[in-house]
Amino acid sequence: METKSTTGGSALERTRPALMLLQTLRPINLEITDMVVRILGTLPVLRPLRPAIVAAVGEAFGVRIDELEDCADAANQANAQYLIAATPPAVQLLSEQVVQLRDLLHTDMMALIKRKLIAAAELGELRGAVGFHNQARDVSQLVELFRKRWGVVEQITPVTLADLDNAEALVKEFLEMLGARQLGAPNAAEFADINQRAFTRAVDTYDQARRAVSFLRWNEDDADDFAPSLWAGRGTSSRRREEDAPIVVQPSTPVVPVAPVAPIAQPAAPAIAPGLPGNSPFITR
Repeated sequence: METKSTTGGSALERTRPALMLLQTLRPINLEITDMVVRILGTLPVLRPLRPAIVAAVGEAFGVRIDELEDCADAANQANAQYLIAATPPAVQLLSEQVVQLRDLLHTDMMALIKRKLIAAAELGELRGAVGFHNQARDVSQLVELFRKRWGVVEQITPVTLADLDNAEALVKEFLEMLGARQLGAPNAAEFADINQRAFTRAVDTYDQARRAVSFLRWNEDDADDFAPSLWAGRGTSSRRREEDAPIVVQPSTPVVPVAPVAPIAQPAAPAIAPGLPGNSPFITR
């Protein structure tokens, strides 16, 4: 079954009208790329269930499955646009220079630690190269230790005092640019809004598809094999917890009540004595 829209354009543009109608937005509490990968990974097993889901709970839930791919693609595109808008090229370029400097200073520092000229405890724990502020903090921490132990390492390390001066100047420029970015980026707020909307719609649509699968596979108790929680690994609970209860079908797809089957008439059925239960469909001979 072809599930993509034939109206053309990117997934984000196709879904934008629906995104702008959202009234309640979710906080972005998942790594968006991981979320997108998980949603797209369920499509090969969800799509074959579509006919059974439609038969069980209505076409509206089949449409949710049809929309999943566009929702996931839109969330991915919106997140990419937000990251670009929130991180101007100049910031990214300076970040790359800071990371390269961090790696160089760290390599030279580890050589001194291996020679036991500096104790590892003096360096402490670095934050890592992920995150602008972590990058700046690590370089500052390394520079500080080089200066503190300069009398011991001066004749051994390839690092020079000029290198340390340049590193401090680069970090200062980097932090100033980050501060200016927070005050500027006029389009960042707009991209942040559409990013949150796309995230919300992707999570909500997947949640509806997952509820339908839970209803369909209730007796088998294997819904997570078809549509695992996006928060898998954050704790478990017993089967049939309240939030995993079967879905309530909306009025557009009403459930037709099944009439109770009348008991088969028996030709010589004895009368029921007063005081005995009279609701059983079974007759004792």
